[in-house]
Amino acid sequence: MSRKEKILYSLLALAGAVCLGWAFWGPSGVREVARLKEEQQRLKAQVRQLEDKKEILSRQAELMRGDPRLIERRARDTLGMVKSDETVIMMPGTKRNAD
Repeated sequence: MSRKEKILYSLLALAGAVCLGWAFWGPSGVREVARLKEEQQRLKAQVRQLEDKKEILSRQAELMRGDPRLIERRARDTLGMVKSDETVIMMPGTKRNAD
């Protein structure tokens, strides 16, 4: 092998190593792609949880539209609301349940 061929092969090997390094550690390299896939899976799971919560809240809203007693119960339990002719007695050491 001549000196020129050795230099050429060395440069090709060096260029290959640089390309592999760039592919692995570069801004859109294998490590970054793996990180983004993990983040994508996490976000998909979060979306599923939020969709489930939305479905539950939609069902609750639909039930409340058809039942004024349920609206009153929610207002009393969550907001501590009372009717104008009712008297509220607060006992020492107790807290009103507010979600």
